[in-house]
Amino acid sequence: MTPFLLDCEHSQHHEACSTRSDSFERRKKKRRLLPSPSTSSSAQQEQIRRPSKSALQTFQKRSQSAPDASAAVLDSPLSVERSTRQLQGQKRKILWADTEEDLSRHPKKRRLSRITAEASNTTGPAPTEDYERDDTEVCPSIASPIAPPIASPVAHWAHTARWPKDFASMSQEQGSSSKKRPSSSSYAQSFKAGDVPKAHSAAHENTLADHGVHMDELQGRSRAREESKSFCRSLLQSTYPEPQHTAFPLPEFLSVWQRVQKRNEARVYRDLTPLLVPSPELLWASGHQELEHVAEEISVEWTRCKTLGGPRPKPDLAVGIAPSAFDEEEKAKLKNHTAFERATLFTDNIYFPFLLCEAKCGDEGISRADRQNIQSASVAVNAIIQLRRAVDETKVADLSGQILVFSISHDNLLVKLYGHFANIDGDKLAFYRYPVASFVLNFEESQGRKRTHDFVREIYHTFYPAHLKRIRDALAAMEDPRNVSMTSTMSIEEDGSQEQDPSARSSQETSAEFKKPGTPASKKQKGALALLREQMAEQQRQSKEQMAEQQRQSKEQMALLERQMEGQMARQEEHYKEQIKRQEEQYQQQIKLLKQLLNQR
Repeated sequence: MTPFLLDCEHSQHHEACSTRSDSFERRKKKRRLLPSPSTSSSAQQEQIRRPSKSALQTFQKRSQSAPDASAAVLDSPLSVERSTRQLQGQKRKILWADTEEDLSRHPKKRRLSRITAEASNTTGPAPTEDYERDDTEVCPSIASPIAPPIASPVAHWAHTARWPKDFASMSQEQGSSSKKRPSSSSYAQSFKAGDVPKAHSAAHENTLADHGVHMDELQGRSRAREESKSFCRSLLQSTYPEPQHTAFPLPEFLSVWQRVQKRNEARVYRDLTPLLVPSPELLWASGHQELEHVAEEISVEWTRCKTLGGPRPKPDLAVGIAPSAFDEEEKAKLKNHTAFERATLFTDNIYFPFLLCEAKCGDEGISRADRQNIQSASVAVNAIIQLRRAVDETKVADLSGQILVFSISHDNLLVKLYGHFANIDGDKLAFYRYPVASFVLNFEESQGRKRTHDFVREIYHTFYPAHLKRIRDALAAMEDPRNVSMTSTMSIEEDGSQEQDPSARSSQETSAEFKKPGTPASKKQKGALALLREQMAEQQRQSKEQMAEQQRQSKEQMALLERQMEGQMARQEEHYKEQIKRQEEQYQQQIKLLKQLLNQR
C-alpha cells in the first residue's frame, strides 16, 4: 500500500474518531442537565427515596382495598414512587431543551420533538389523582419559571406531568370553538346544505312561488290589465327597417342559424342575440339621439338588491336608465331612497332595468331562461313599486296588473316575449308574467327574427319614455334630502349657541388674555333666518313657475279641446247639410214620380 493511501486512511479514521468524541461530549453535556444519583447530593438522594404525599395517599387507598397483605406489600409507597419516577424520566427524555442545530443533527430527537408536537394537538385521558403531585420532588428542572405558556392541556401535561387547574373550562371552550361555523345565507350554500333545489331548475319554481313569483301563464293572462294587453299588441304591430350594421349579411341568416344548432350558449349569444335584441347604445351611436340616456349591461351580477327566492340575478343582457338621465337633485333623492329592499341602482351603470334577455343553447333548454327572466324581472318590478310606495301609499294600487318590465327568452330555435307585472293586495305582492308572443326562428322566411327586432325597437321608442317619466314623477313628489339636512344642521348650531356652557363663560371672564369674540347668537339667528327666507322665496318662485306652467298647459289643452270641438261641429254641420241635400233630392224624385203617375191617369 502506498504512503498516500495510508495517509488518507489515517486521516479518515482520525475524522471518524473526532466525530464520535464530539457526539460523546454533546451527550455528556446533555446528561449534566438532569440530576444523576452519582452527582447529586445526599439530601437530594434522600428526597428521591422519600415518597411524596400523593404516593402515600395512593398506597393507603390500595392497602385498604387490597384483600390481603401481600397485595399491599407489592404496591408499597416506594414502588408507586418508583413507577411515577420512571414515567417522569420518559417524559424528561422527550422534553430535552434541544436547539435547532441539535435537532437537525439527530434524527431521533427530531422524531421525539414531532411526537411531542403531535401529542399537544390531541386530547389525552382524564386527569387522575396519581399525577397530582409536586414535580420538583422528582426533577426540579421541570418546574422552570421560564417555561413557555402552553395552550393545549395535553401539552401542559407533557411538560409538567399534571393537568392544568382550569382543565374543565378549557375543555368546554375548546369544544365550543370546534363547533361548525354557521353556513352562509347565500343560495349556493343553502343548495350545498340540501335546503333548496338547484337554482332555475324545474323544482326551483316551487321556491319562487313561496316568495310570490308565479310562472303560471294562465294566471298571468287573467290578472294583467286590458290596457297592458292592448299595449303589447300595439308593440307587435310596429315595423322598422332592417339593421344596417350587422356581423354578417342578413340574407345569410339561415345558414348562420344552421351553424349554431350544436354550439354553446356563448355562440348563440354572439350570432343571434344582436339581431333579436339590438343594442340601444349602438343605436345611439348610429344616430338615434333619443336613446342617449339608455344604458345596458352584459352578464353583470345584481349585488344591490334583494333576491326573490333565488341567487343573485345575472341576466345576459339588461337594459335600463343611465345615471346621466337624472340631475343632482334626483340622484340625491334616489340615494336617500335606496336600501337593500328598495333597489334603484342595480349595477354601477343602470337604474331601474326595463328590458331583460336570456339566451340558452339547445342542451340547457329555454325553460331555464324563462325562470331566470321571471326572477330578475320580478326584482325590477318590485323596485318600481317600492319607489311609488315611498311617495304615496294610496297610489300604489294603480300599478297593480300594469306591465312594468319586458323580457326575452330565446335559444337556437325559439323566441319568447313576456311582460311582467305585480298584483298588489295591501302589503302583499304577487309577481306574474304575461305571454306576449313566441316565434320560431327558421320558419316563415325568418319573420320571427324580424318581428322580435321590431318589438324591441318599439319598446325603445314608446315604453322607455313612459318608464322614465314614471320614475321622474315619483322623484318630483319627494323632498330633497339636502335641504332637510341643511335645516337640521342649522337648528343644531342655534341650540349650541344658545346653550353655552357656564364654565366656559366664567373661564373667558377670568382670563386676562384678550380673545377675539365670536359671532353673537343673534347674528347667527339672523343669518339662518335670512337663509330660510331665501329658501322660502326660491320655493315660492318654483311654485309660481309650476303654477304658470300648469296654467299654460291647461290653456293649451283648452285651446286644443276648442279646436277639436270646432272641428267636430264643422264636420257635423257638413254632415247635416249633406243629409238635408240627400233628403231634398229624394223628395224631388218622389214628387216627379207622383207627377208621372198623375199624368198617366
